[in-house]
Amino acid sequence: MKNQQYNKLASGAKSTLLTLVLVTFLSLGKSNAQAPGIVGIDHVGINVPDIDEAVNYFHDMFGFTPVTQLGPFSMPAEWKKTFYIHENADQVELKMLRAGDGSNIELFAYKPNSGSKEQPYRDDISATHFALYTSDLKATKTYLESKGVKFLSDIQSGGGDTEGETWVYFETPWGATIELNSYPHGKGYEKHNPAVKLWTASSNIELSPATYSKAELKKIADLQIQIWDNTDETKPVSTIDRAIHG
Repeated sequence: MKNQQYNKLASGAKSTLLTLVLVTFLSLGKSNAQAPGIVGIDHVGINVPDIDEAVNYFHDMFGFTPVTQLGPFSMPAEWKKTFYIHENADQVELKMLRAGDGSNIELFAYKPNSGSKEQPYRDDISATHFALYTSDLKATKTYLESKGVKFLSDIQSGGGDTEGETWVYFETPWGATIELNSYPHGKGYEKHNPAVKLWTASSNIELSPATYSKAELKKIADLQIQIWDNTDETKPVSTIDRAIHG
């Protein structure tokens, strides 16, 4: 009976670890025809007229936490020329906010700010926006409206690849446009291309390089070989987690 229980556990472990081994080799065998070391988006940047106002807005409305600060400091003329900044702009101040479960937001404030005070048209080159994910779009919108936030439209629904997604745009006090979006049950594209997730707020753990590091995946692959070759039932399968995580 003891041997049967062990064999059952070992069989299940082998099946799971086979999946992980496949992920390991797929991950480690990726083409190098891309910039090495890139993992993902660390932050998005946005210029604001008043950095304290912006920090308070993102903190009070969304719970984002200011973490780092640089400046204010003066910018050399060569710096301004290189990064296409108006000549009479003297100082810049930066603050980075942890923006929940996603990328960070970096705020920039220039003084004196002689740049355009007009918001760019949506079809202007390099015009950008970012989206905040919410698990309950209607509730978020209702709350923000109660705080006086201006929305640009009603909630919109997607179709085709974006089936299952809803979104809406609102304005900050300084006129920037930000999107709210939600797709708690996934998007339409996942039906025909489930292997690639654009992003997910799900708490479900997936067996992928995003879940385990390459070093951990290699440990799992090595451990699987040991389990397959092991006939000693005194070595329980429960050592898997300890072997991976130390």
